[in-house]
Amino acid sequence: MALEYAKKYPSNVSHVVMICAAPNYSHEGHEAAQRYLNDSVCPERKAALAENLARLPQAIEAAPAKAFITYCLLMGPKSWFDYNYDATKLWEGVEVNMAMFDYVWGEVFRDIDITKNLDKLQVPVLLTLGRYDYLIPPPYLWEPIRDKFSNLTIRIFEKSSHAPQFEEPELFDKQLLEWLVNH
Repeated sequence: MALEYAKKYPSNVSHVVMICAAPNYSHEGHEAAQRYLNDSVCPERKAALAENLARLPQAIEAAPAKAFITYCLLMGPKSWFDYNYDATKLWEGVEVNMAMFDYVWGEVFRDIDITKNLDKLQVPVLLTLGRYDYLIPPPYLWEPIRDKFSNLTIRIFEKSSHAPQFEEPELFDKQLLEWLVNH
């Protein structure tokens, strides 16, 4: 979303920071994410994920208005470096507009081509990724399009998953501030 905003309103943007974003969320991207998970995850993480996936339908049925939150919590093995991390407290008091989430994740992100008008984007872009992020397609999918950016920096956080700003806050802040100073 930040990237699309920057392309549409370049005079309002000096830098773009994207955290744990994929170049696309296509069917092929999801298949690559599943292969990445299958190929690189330890058996313990896989077992924790399988247990959570088994609980998912009943948990969503019990609280349909909180389906997105329930999904996020049970996807912990995909979204946290410490795959047993309980993120429940992070979601306390959060209201979710499910129709919006279904539309954005189900259609907008699935169909968007981020390379469209990328040649017009002249501001520096920082992309931060977590090495253990299995919620999004794997980092190597950025390779075919990285040169389409006029100024892209990619940083992979080695002890993070889907939230490097939370999982490695000191390193994240240091990297972000250094990047801002240099760009």
